[in-house]
Amino acid sequence: MALGGAVTALAGMAMLGRTDPPVLRLMHLSNNVFQIAITNPAVGVRYQIQRRESLTPTNQWVWLVGGTNTQTSFLINEGIFLSGFYQALTCADCDSDLVDGDRDGNDADPNILELAVTIDDPANGSSVP
Repeated sequence: MALGGAVTALAGMAMLGRTDPPVLRLMHLSNNVFQIAITNPAVGVRYQIQRRESLTPTNQWVWLVGGTNTQTSFLINEGIFLSGFYQALTCADCDSDLVDGDRDGNDADPNILELAVTIDDPANGSSVP
């Protein structure tokens, strides 16, 4: 397993009065592909996964992937990294593109902004107010 014992999963989220905190679980799937799962998640909350190479003060957390409402499982391709640390944070704008997730076309992709739907011609002669 590429990350072996060097991987630590950290949960950084508010407890919201819960008795059992959410926990990160890391599973090796194949080669450099891993699954990060949030067990015992808060209901209706968006999460993002952040990564850092070390816990030194000069090494900061970096956004890795954002989730959708109720998403608790994330597939991560670690590529060339042999070790790392992960944390899950709650977020309203998981991909940090300045568009809240409820209006974002894809809150896991910072290149896709606000979702807009335009209906040019109603079906069957109906009218749209």
